[in-house]
Amino acid sequence: KGCSILNVSKEEVLNKPCFDTFVPVEDRERTKEGFHLLMKGELVNVEEFENHIIDIDGNRRLIKWNNTILTNESDEIVGSLSSGEDVTILRQQQNEMVKAKESAEKANKAKNSFIAKMSHELRTPLNGIIGFSQYMDMLNLNEEQKDSLKHIKKCGENLLGLIEDILDLAKVESNKIDIKNEPFSILDIVHDLEKLFGEPLAEKELYFEKQIHSKVPLILVGDALRLK
Repeated sequence: KGCSILNVSKEEVLNKPCFDTFVPVEDRERTKEGFHLLMKGELVNVEEFENHIIDIDGNRRLIKWNNTILTNESDEIVGSLSSGEDVTILRQQQNEMVKAKESAEKANKAKNSFIAKMSHELRTPLNGIIGFSQYMDMLNLNEEQKDSLKHIKKCGENLLGLIEDILDLAKVESNKIDIKNEPFSILDIVHDLEKLFGEPLAEKELYFEKQIHSKVPLILVGDALRLK
């Protein structure tokens, strides 16, 4: 297996200085020094390590070594038994995964920044519409006008809630989403949905049918906006 990694035959490997033949020039002195310290017993935790080698064609390969220190009866170090595994492709894949993760995190950060900016830009005019509808509600309006004004205000509030939901997408990713737990009327929910979708459906010659099971309480507790 080692010969296949180095792209050589057994005869080409025998009696050749390993460090000077197969270790890159820039790593040779450090590798030799490390081996000498190992033989002196001055290195610890060297059961596994990785370093580069070069094959007969000059291609760099990253090898993961597993080492066993050999000792004699006097517990003196007499050698090292090493086996190597080519992890070049594995490390390249891991590096690519790290780069992809960093790229995804960067894109996600940019997305969250864009969402936050756009939500601010949208909320400003919406708050103006809601505020103006509240002002008009104090005027002397007939019942039909009040009902239309209430519908405008409710649609604005729903749209504002949708913007908040968009922001919640970023909160979900960081496990920071907050679900409201407040009492609300199921009849109000259905009425608002009917107002919101009734006219567009009628234009398509469809109709909005509502049914509330008799066992459903009229007052529920939860997040009314997300239920819509």
